[in-house]
Amino acid sequence: MSAQDDEGFDRALALYRAGRTAEARDVLLEVVAEFPGDRVCRYSLGVCLNELGEWREAERHLGVVVAAEPAHHLAAYELGVALQEQGRPAEAAVAFRQSLAGDVVKDVHSRLAACRTADGPATGHPPHQPATPEPPGGSLPPVAAVPRQVVVPDDPAHAAALEYTRTVAAGVTPYRTLADDLDERAVYDIGQEVWSTRTRTRHLALTPLVATALALSGSVLRVPLLVVALGLYAVAAWVAAVVSARVTSYVFHQRRVDVAQGVRDRGKQVILYASITQVRYVRTLSSYLTNTASLELTYMLGTEKESIVLAGLGRPGQVDKLYRELQGPVVRERRAMKKILF
Repeated sequence: MSAQDDEGFDRALALYRAGRTAEARDVLLEVVAEFPGDRVCRYSLGVCLNELGEWREAERHLGVVVAAEPAHHLAAYELGVALQEQGRPAEAAVAFRQSLAGDVVKDVHSRLAACRTADGPATGHPPHQPATPEPPGGSLPPVAAVPRQVVVPDDPAHAAALEYTRTVAAGVTPYRTLADDLDERAVYDIGQEVWSTRTRTRHLALTPLVATALALSGSVLRVPLLVVALGLYAVAAWVAAVVSARVTSYVFHQRRVDVAQGVRDRGKQVILYASITQVRYVRTLSSYLTNTASLELTYMLGTEKESIVLAGLGRPGQVDKLYRELQGPVVRERRAMKKILF
């Protein structure tokens, strides 16, 4: 998830809290159109559509979420509401049963009972695939009115808990956040170490390789002083590359990354996922030649934005996977910590 869809979600949430559900829906429609893979925003859009009585559109969006993430019990519940309101109790019952796999929404049992009364026990089809064609003209029989328990990500920690991309489970419980720790103990747990790595030596090898090639060229030209000078430079470049790679380390924990960089100007720092505003995948000409990739993290340091490049973490495929996996913890922790950090 990028900063753009994060901002769109926040705007929609503010509108929803202010009772301006239609405007929140319009904002979320734009976000989902631009970022179709954002299931948090798509789920929230389904909630708004249900509240506005736009059942068929709600079914379409919630069906995408449930199909991609069957364990998303809140989306399953909302999908059940959309189906039930369209007069499809058998399919709605399937969705409501699916929602029971998670924390129970207060009125799910009464809705499930209403579905059974309307159509008998549901045995049927996946809730995102209609079992039978809809009646001509779009008229649908009404169902017994059941009060709806609206479930929206109305606080940052709850919204974060709905985030679907997860590198690791944070803390003691699956959706535990830094905010939970600070609220309870005034300290936070960094979590277990997930992965540690260093800058790959080959990422820094381009300059030593060029120096070595020049030294070899000098030997062909039979210029002793040039050969000695270039040879010494090549040796120094190789030593610098190896030492720089050895002393640079990146340790990824569940809630932060510890960075140690530099030889002469040695520096260590801790970057909380909650403070990160952007993660960027980086490849340069030299990294193409050395088959490596880097990540650039933009984060808040006090009230200022800072950037740091985690250079040469590994092969492009490995770094791209880390780039994609980091989005979940970053967004989850930022949302959960907003009231504290920003």
